[in-house]
Amino acid sequence: MGIRGLLLTREEREMLKQERDFARKNKRQDLDLKVTCILLVADGIPQRDASEMLGVPLRTLESWIEKYRSSGLHSLIKGPYPGREPQLTKEQKEELANVVTEGPDKAGLDTGVWTARILAALIKDSYGVSYSVSQVQRILHELRMSVQLPNRRPSKEDLEKQRKWIEEELPAIKKKPKRMEVS
Repeated sequence: MGIRGLLLTREEREMLKQERDFARKNKRQDLDLKVTCILLVADGIPQRDASEMLGVPLRTLESWIEKYRSSGLHSLIKGPYPGREPQLTKEQKEELANVVTEGPDKAGLDTGVWTARILAALIKDSYGVSYSVSQVQRILHELRMSVQLPNRRPSKEDLEKQRKWIEEELPAIKKKPKRMEVS
C-alpha cells in the first residue's frame, strides 16, 4: 500500500482517544489495538516501528489505516458476522416443529421416539436438505425443543414378570447350545 503517515484533526484525535478508552474499559482488545496503531502513526511514528511495537504485521496495520481513511472508525469495529443463509426457511422450521410435536407415528414412521438421526433423514426426504446430527440438534434447540432420551425403566413395569424372566427364561436361553459353525 505504501501509506506512510496519517493526519488527524484535533477532533478526530480526541474521538479516537475516547474510543480507545472505551475499548479498554470494556475489554475490547481488538478495537484498542487498532485505535492505538492509528494514533501512533498519526503521532508521526513510522508504520514499521508501530507494527513492531505492538506486534502487528505491517500489512495489517496498513489495512487498518486504509480502512480508517476510506470509511472511518466504524469500519474497524468487529460486528456480528451474518454467517451462511439457513438452508431451511422459517416456515419450513415451523412445519418441522409441528411434525416433531405430533410425533413419529403421525409422520408415518414405525418408531416411538424421534432421534436426531431420524429427523435428519426426514428433513432430507421432505426438504432436500442434508444436515448432520449435531445440526439437527441445533435446529431443535432453536425451536425450543430438545432431544429426549428414553427412560430406561419400562413404563408399565411388572416386577413379577421381570423376576420370572430373569430367574427362569434367561437361564434357559443361556443353556441352549450354540450353533455349530460349518467350515
